[in-house]
Amino acid sequence: VGGSASSAMDACYKFTKLGYVSMMSPDFHTMLPLVANLEKGDVFVAISTSGRTKDVLEIARFAKKQDATVIAITKLDTSSPLYKEADIKLCLPDVEQDHRIGSMASRMTQLNIIDALYL
Repeated sequence: VGGSASSAMDACYKFTKLGYVSMMSPDFHTMLPLVANLEKGDVFVAISTSGRTKDVLEIARFAKKQDATVIAITKLDTSSPLYKEADIKLCLPDVEQDHRIGSMASRMTQLNIIDALYL
């Protein structure tokens, strides 16, 4: 969803290359039935720089209700709802000072974390 969707797509591709069943959709309503099939032992990766994106947060909470482990790729903000909801936090530096430039920097840091997981 939003600016983090391209990072999520990259993560999905890389996790699939590693042999994991991985699904991603930039559409909230398409994600709902996918998350409904999660169960204990499954992992849901939520990506939101702010940690406050409503749709991402709602899907992450739904994944937790399904007993999936929720991993958040988000900025280090202990007050953000996604940070609080996540079982595992992979934190980004807070680099968004200019909204136009900041979104590029945030995406690059998201991709760096995804690349590290892939390697």
